Amino acid sequence: VMDLAGQASLGHSDSAHERRSLLTVREIATVGGLVHLVMLVQFALLGPKQLAWFNVGSVLLFVVARQWTVRGHRLMALIPMQLEVMSHQIYAVHLLGWDAGFQDWLLCLTLSYLLFPRHHRRLATATVALAAMAYVVLYLRYFGKPPNHPLPSVVQKAMGLGNRLGTGLFVSGMAVYYGLAADRAERALQTAHQRVEELLHNILPPSVAARLKEHPTQPHATSATEATVMFADLVGFTSWALHASPETVVQTLDRLFTDLDALVERFGLEKIKTIGDAYMVAAGVPSPRADHVEVMALLALEFQKLMASRADGFQMRIGLHTGPVVAGVIGRKKLAYDLWGDTVNTAARMESHGLPGQIQVSEAVKSRLSARFLLRSRGLLDVKGKGPMETWILEGLAEDRAAAQK
Repeated sequence: VMDLAGQASLGHSDSAHERRSLLTVREIATVGGLVHLVMLVQFALLGPKQLAWFNVGSVLLFVVARQWTVRGHRLMALIPMQLEVMSHQIYAVHLLGWDAGFQDWLLCLTLSYLLFPRHHRRLATATVALAAMAYVVLYLRYFGKPPNHPLPSVVQKAMGLGNRLGTGLFVSGMAVYYGLAADRAERALQTAHQRVEELLHNILPPSVAARLKEHPTQPHATSATEATVMFADLVGFTSWALHASPETVVQTLDRLFTDLDALVERFGLEKIKTIGDAYMVAAGVPSPRADHVEVMALLALEFQKLMASRADGFQMRIGLHTGPVVAGVIGRKKLAYDLWGDTVNTAARMESHGLPGQIQVSEAVKSRLSARFLLRSRGLLDVKGKGPMETWILEGLAEDRAAAQK
């Protein structure tokens, strides 16, 4: 369950990363197009004219790249923009020199690694390496040398300052953006982890779930020398379901089992499973408790009261037995905590050989119940697979009958 849920949460995280990266590339294309438009005007007024014409192509390229992102093609937008940035900066440094600061934009390309799809990391690495090589070559070729197209000193310094401020803002913006994205991802993972914990605890007892997480590949089996098992089955439900709609069948069982779950949780017992319209509960596993027989008898009486309060007229046949059981987790994909042993089989026979609306218990259960419980002998009953067995009907609590008589 942990593996499957983890894979599901990672899949969700991947899709969120894809959406964020696509939107980021779209925003970069929009801002990049506007920046190149400003540079087009700047170079048209101040020169060199070659860079003005270069920026005409750059603006068109960024417009097309943005349209690619609208269509969902991140890579088709990202690679042309990267090639444009590299060629633009190389050409600008060649004309205006190192002091104009255009080479700093090449360092910003290293952050584009984060924007590449996960399955294109090699391509991202190659483009980052190419940008780094271009920076080194430009440094060796143009650092400390006069520009091929000199500009007025004030313009040159202003351009260098603007480029350095622009690259600083870009790097800071990307850092803040991905910092916030990392926070969102961490919160999403925490939420997913909490859901996994809740799911796991809905399937398995907390103590069993804890051992399973610590040792996921080891078999989980325990034995309990004393435990009480109850089976409860709806009488006539199968025949009724033949004439009811699927929605009605599921809704009826869902409402009933939800109420039964609440009672089991209130008594601190362990719901094992449902089998069709049958319901199985255990007391004394996985955590032992001295009053497992009495608390199960109290739960069975509450089940009986619940059925009497329902308007659908269904009756429940309930059977109890107590004794040793083996408990464990089976499966690797659809995990299940289950019980095995003669105690389980006998409890199932107590239910199947019982009476509608009655709670039938074995001699072992009767002998463990105090005088607080009212029991009536049903005599010897020929139980399938067991032979003659003394069985008893649990009729209620002595204090309830005394209160009713008053």
